[in-house]
Amino acid sequence: MPGHIGLWAGLYVIGAHVCFWQLAGAGPSGSWPPVLAIIAVAMAATAVYAIDRVKLHDKLIDPADLQAQPVRYAFLTRHSMSVRVLAFALLISAMLLAMQASHYLPIVIGLSLVGVVVYAPGPRKSLPRPKDLLGLKNLWVALGVVALTIVATALVGPLSKVEGEAFWTTARLRIIPILDAATLLLIRVIIDAAICDIDDSESDRTHGTRTLANTIGRRNTLWIAIAAKVLLAGLIVAVARSPASVRVAWAVVTVAFALLLIPMGKRSLRDWTDVSFVIEAMLVTVLMAIYQRF
Repeated sequence: MPGHIGLWAGLYVIGAHVCFWQLAGAGPSGSWPPVLAIIAVAMAATAVYAIDRVKLHDKLIDPADLQAQPVRYAFLTRHSMSVRVLAFALLISAMLLAMQASHYLPIVIGLSLVGVVVYAPGPRKSLPRPKDLLGLKNLWVALGVVALTIVATALVGPLSKVEGEAFWTTARLRIIPILDAATLLLIRVIIDAAICDIDDSESDRTHGTRTLANTIGRRNTLWIAIAAKVLLAGLIVAVARSPASVRVAWAVVTVAFALLLIPMGKRSLRDWTDVSFVIEAMLVTVLMAIYQRF
């Protein structure tokens, strides 16, 4: 049931937030963002994913999702109103909590709802939605996750501690590490979004949504995603501006979890992909703690 309402997706965004924080060098090596910011971002992400699944009305629920995930949507359609109420309660709570970390973070959280409504406001009609277009579907999701993590990091990280002229001086010093980490995270989320599409490949094809999985096949998509994650690990080491120990830790964990996808090829990959990112973030943090002790 937690996965049905989007909790695993919320955990994924925690992993993304921690990954960006560490690769951008926003805090001490291996550190995590402030707890309040993490909780607010996770609650907001869970709420947004829940709203995307049940929409603003039962008539707007995507038939492709009903076909692709019958067990999940049997639960969601039975409890659609309760899920909407819970989602908006989580969203409002996230905004209130975010105010304790930054006065501007609640605005960004509120805008995330706009993004998900535009992404897929209802079933496909004559004109395709962003969700229906090959490439744009995954890019839209990735841009949303990256934007939320960048802004959350900026509002509670180093830039939140300076004002006036010092703000712009700090921003100029931080812009390259931020752009590098954002690019790496964007690639990671695009890959993961493509993996999540594998489970829905047949229903997406039936309902006019083009994805990599229903264009080149499930197996080919999975192998491309695994290879892309291995290449991403190399980019993390070469491109990120964080300490070498952080880069190596993220690269090693990224490759290890990419290889774990091989024996999982015929199973459902969506929930595992969502949960694994935060597990990776925890493992990197543990590795950094061990490294710093020796």
